[in-house]
Amino acid sequence: MKSVLALVALCCATAYPLAQTPADPVPQTVEEFRDAAARVLTEAGVPGAGVALVRHDGVEWAGGIGYADRERRTPVTADTGFRVGSISKTFVAIALVQLAEDGFLDLDAPVFDIAPDIVIDNPWEDTHPVRVIHLLQHTAGFDDMHFNETYVRGTRPELSLEDVLRLNPSSRRVRWQPGTRMAYSNPGYGVAGLILERTAAMPYEDYIEQEIFQPLGMASSSFRLTTDDEARLARGYSAIDGPPVEFSRIYLRPAGNMVSSAHDMGRFVQMLLGWGELDDAGGQSRAAKRVRQRHFHTSRPAVQDARPHRRHRRFPLELRLLPLARCRLRRAAEQRGTSCGRSDATVVEDGRQLSEAGCGRA
Repeated sequence: MKSVLALVALCCATAYPLAQTPADPVPQTVEEFRDAAARVLTEAGVPGAGVALVRHDGVEWAGGIGYADRERRTPVTADTGFRVGSISKTFVAIALVQLAEDGFLDLDAPVFDIAPDIVIDNPWEDTHPVRVIHLLQHTAGFDDMHFNETYVRGTRPELSLEDVLRLNPSSRRVRWQPGTRMAYSNPGYGVAGLILERTAAMPYEDYIEQEIFQPLGMASSSFRLTTDDEARLARGYSAIDGPPVEFSRIYLRPAGNMVSSAHDMGRFVQMLLGWGELDDAGGQSRAAKRVRQRHFHTSRPAVQDARPHRRHRRFPLELRLLPLARCRLRRAAEQRGTSCGRSDATVVEDGRQLSEAGCGRA
C-alpha cells in the first residue's frame, strides 16, 4: 500500500507570506517536524497551531505548537478548539447524504417541496427548480452572503435558521439556470441546514452530533458555541503583536460555525483516507462502519458539467465527500474557510500534494 500522509493544521492567526526556502531539510521525525513548524509559525507571526499527522492506520501524532492564548501563555494541545469555518459545510453535506441513503431525503428534490416558506427568486422555477443537490454543489445560482446576514452584532440573541434566512432573501436570487454554473454560496448551506432540520425532525446540530461526531469519536467537536465554550477555544489575532480579536458569532451557522480540534480532525481525515474505515485497537470501529455504510457505499454520480463562475475552477471539498463510487483521493478539490483566522488540511501521497482544504480561524 502506498504511504499516504495527511497533515491537518489549525492555526490561530493570520499567516503572512514567507520566502521560499527550498534548501530547508525535510523533517524525518515528529520532533524535527515540530521544530520546523515552530520556526514557520514564529516567522509568520502565528501564536500557535494544532496539528495532526495522519496515516491510513491511525493518527501518527496530534498535538499543539505554540500558544492558544498569547497573553496567558496557554499552550495549544491536541484538544484545543478552533472554529473550522467552511469545513463545517462538509459535515452538513455528509448528514444530508446519510438521510438520502436511509431513504428519508431525495437529493434531487426541489427545495420548495421541503421548505416552501423559504423565498427563492428563481426565473426558471417551472422547468429548473433549485434542488437539494444544487445547495451542496454551490450550483443553485445564489449570491454569497450579504453584510446584514454575516455577523451577529453585540448581544443580540441567536436566531432560528428560519429567521436567519429571512434577513436577506435577495441573496437567494437565482442568477442562472440551476445546475449549470458554480458560485460559492454560504446562504445555500444555510438553506441546506434547514433542510437537514426538517428532514431529521431535530436541530441540525443534534443530528450531526449523533450521527457523525459520536460515531467517529470526535468528542471535542460541536456546532453549538456558548459563552462557556469560548474559554476552550484558541484566541484569534489579526496582527503579530496586537491584542486578540473578539469571537464573532455568525448567522449562517451551518456554513461555518463548527468547532473542532487537531485530535478530532485527525480522526475524521483518517476515516477519509480509509474511505470510511476507521481502525481502533486493531478492529474496525462499529461507529465508523455506520458512517461508511451510510455515506461511502453508493453509486450516485456528482454533477460534473456545471461551469465554474468567476475565480472558482474546481468543486469544493464537500461535493467530493458526497458518495462517489468512481471518486479517488487525487480528484479531491480545494475548500478554504474565511472566518476569523484560518486553518488548512493538506493531503500528501508519497511526498506529492494531492489536495488542500481550509478550515477557519479561531
